[in-house]
Amino acid sequence: MARGIGGRGIFARFSRANYELMPLGVILGFACSMATAFVGYAALQKKDVSFIKWKNPHPWIKVNPEETQKLFKGGQKYEMNAAVEQLKREIGSRR
Repeated sequence: MARGIGGRGIFARFSRANYELMPLGVILGFACSMATAFVGYAALQKKDVSFIKWKNPHPWIKVNPEETQKLFKGGQKYEMNAAVEQLKREIGSRR
């Protein structure tokens, strides 16, 4: 007789027979959930991500260079270099 939902399923039997693989399953499950959470975070919070290309074909133009785009900054402070900004204006990549 098959033991499905409600009884001892295949995962319970497998984990009891191979208990040494349980930490691996926990670590892999945690890593997959964190990867999914980061993709969701990037999709909702990052300004340079665009899923609809016809609506916003160049999302990186709207990014403020003085605003932090990293998840963890680590004590860094961004300061614009005047020489680099002048060069950008000269070649036309910055208005």
